[in-house]
Amino acid sequence: MNRDILHWLNNYAAYPLDQTLIALVEHARENSEGEDKSPSLLFDGMTARSLLQPVQTYLNTSGGTFGWGEFELETAMVAGQWHALRERLDIPFEDSRKWWVLSFGQGENRESDVQVYPDMNSQESLRRSIQKAEEVPPAIQSVLEQLAVARGVPDALENEISKAIQKGTHPHPTHVAVYDVGQGNCNAACDSRNAPIVYFDYGRPLSFNKHTAPHPWPGFCFTERPPVVLSHWDFDHWGAVQELGGIWNEKAINSDWIAPRQYVSPTHLRLINHLHKRKKIHFWPAKKKKLNLEPLNLAESCHPG
Repeated sequence: MNRDILHWLNNYAAYPLDQTLIALVEHARENSEGEDKSPSLLFDGMTARSLLQPVQTYLNTSGGTFGWGEFELETAMVAGQWHALRERLDIPFEDSRKWWVLSFGQGENRESDVQVYPDMNSQESLRRSIQKAEEVPPAIQSVLEQLAVARGVPDALENEISKAIQKGTHPHPTHVAVYDVGQGNCNAACDSRNAPIVYFDYGRPLSFNKHTAPHPWPGFCFTERPPVVLSHWDFDHWGAVQELGGIWNEKAINSDWIAPRQYVSPTHLRLINHLHKRKKIHFWPAKKKKLNLEPLNLAESCHPG
């Protein structure tokens, strides 16, 4: 079985990201008449060649870990229109847990063409057509379901979260700041000097929503070493950690992140992998509803999908 899984991945390993991706449906909605032309269907994918190392590690370890922090996922986003692609592809877009192999050809100047973005903040995209979309085999699906919940990255201990929250030298918030980041979310609890001591989300618009970003872009302060508390894994709630060109913002990527464990797609996993490498990802403890910490109380309000 393990040999079959690796053989399957190797069959696709030679293809670059603009030819073949292993992907999840990240977002799908039907467009209403008169609605804007923003993408109504978004895939998030990764190349098979970047999957080989973590999958091989997972298959070779009894504890089922992927070797987090020791590999690099090569990811891309694929944006298109629901109605045009639904007519061309037989995909149950509503199933957000199903993994697909997307095979691309050159763009055909049709409505069913898609834009392939090499990273979430890409200024340029590649116009392609999806020639084929196939479900991955059940054995691959099973492995990817474990990857999607970051198996092998443990839940944080309560004292780890407490230390992350209390790192600042001025721990008492006096007010909340709401940042204009365009189509995204970013807020902070600040001290009397307007220095953030905790960020709540740290977002920016995706490539195709870049026109909503303010000019100039906000200058975020990390003087008090604020952690980032992530509400949920949507790109525009954490995307400011990545600069234009796919470069990590060094201050943000080296901060502590407190986040829920969810079933997430490859670009999210790429961030989790880099945070784990730096020992900066702290998954919310599964059995905890509330943590009473100074200077803040954190509570789980729901279980996002």
